[in-house]
Amino acid sequence: MLLYTQDSELEVGIYLKEQRAKFRELRNLLNVAQSSLRKLLETPTSAQDQDLQRQNAEAWYQLQQACTETLKNESRDIEVFVWWLAALPYKKADLSLLDEGLSDFLFALNVLKEDIHPRLPDKKVAGLEAAEAMRKQCENQTRPLEQLTGDSPNTGLLNAPLMQFPFIDSYTFSDYLSDHKSGKLEQQKAEFASVIQSHKAQLTAQFETITSIDNKIGEIDVFINGYRNKNGLALLGFRFVKDNLKQIKAMYQYFFPDVVKKEDIVPAPVQTNDSDAMIKPDVTPEIETREAVVVRPQAQSDISTYTRENALEDLNRIAVFFKQTEPHSPIPYLLARAIRWGNMSFSELMNELITKDSPVLAEISKLTGVENDLGELLNEQIAPVITPQSTITETPVIVEETHTPVEPEKVEPVIEQQPKASSSSSGPLW
Repeated sequence: MLLYTQDSELEVGIYLKEQRAKFRELRNLLNVAQSSLRKLLETPTSAQDQDLQRQNAEAWYQLQQACTETLKNESRDIEVFVWWLAALPYKKADLSLLDEGLSDFLFALNVLKEDIHPRLPDKKVAGLEAAEAMRKQCENQTRPLEQLTGDSPNTGLLNAPLMQFPFIDSYTFSDYLSDHKSGKLEQQKAEFASVIQSHKAQLTAQFETITSIDNKIGEIDVFINGYRNKNGLALLGFRFVKDNLKQIKAMYQYFFPDVVKKEDIVPAPVQTNDSDAMIKPDVTPEIETREAVVVRPQAQSDISTYTRENALEDLNRIAVFFKQTEPHSPIPYLLARAIRWGNMSFSELMNELITKDSPVLAEISKLTGVENDLGELLNEQIAPVITPQSTITETPVIVEETHTPVEPEKVEPVIEQQPKASSSSSGPLW
């Protein structure tokens, strides 16, 4: 940690916004730093302009120093923590200082909990019901974090430092995104192949740093949004910064797969030519002989019992989840429409979307043939319809065992169930 130690005794300190001169000083330093960064990003030759880079680093350093003094000696305030954390990457681009700084912030959250500033003075919530007062306090305390994480893609004070997170030499996360978009990743990977091993220690350290930051951001997310949820407030969106962190880790894994420990690698799904899923049994640690054992897949029979009604109910549950956790999101509304429209015929859907007497509806009906009998559209004499039978393919899987081979189990054919008549209760949410 950079500010505290594990045995530091923290107090919340003063409410900074009542100390207007002090708060204004910090705010002005933030404005200067942001203006400097904007100038750097908008200058095409900034990569070669050492003076411009130095001015930007100095502006953020001044903000960092002022916030450090405040957080140590005057107030433990989430908004000041946000500005301080935002300034740390400009001192070390590998984000190692940000990683340490997040430990300080988590320490303060865990010690001070719901008393951390900016907590409104009692006079600001006087006259409110207890629940409403707590809600107002929670909103005032936690909302400043959105400055750090952003409320949409490519926003937030951490966005620019993450875009400049390095891989090798001057190649950054921003370059990776650009190459990914233009389809040049394979070419870039080939260029890195000859130098990867000589940078192994550096790459491993950088990957561990970004993984640690990701974990700490997750802990902050759980703490802050747990507090907001308890007080009936919408959750803050950490997903944008977490998406960037996830993609940075993907960059490292793409160019340097060895950076991930073998036990941490998530195996890619096996692609097969049929719909049968391969099930790999646990392997006995003591290996003496290898025996071929036929394993009966279960996935096929599970799928055969999963009906249209089940699928609509699952969609409904997902929609309700998003309605409760992200009431501002369009997702629950879109899913609710999908559920409702999914129970309509095509002609019913068209009648709902388009005025009944509209010439557009008549033209769509004519083109799609929804008003025609299927016998007019299909030639049923071409070939007989073959009803597919549900079968199970016995796939040999090598299992390491110490006993005699197991005789293949006789597999009874699965009787395909007919879909149930739709009586889904998963209708509109509202």
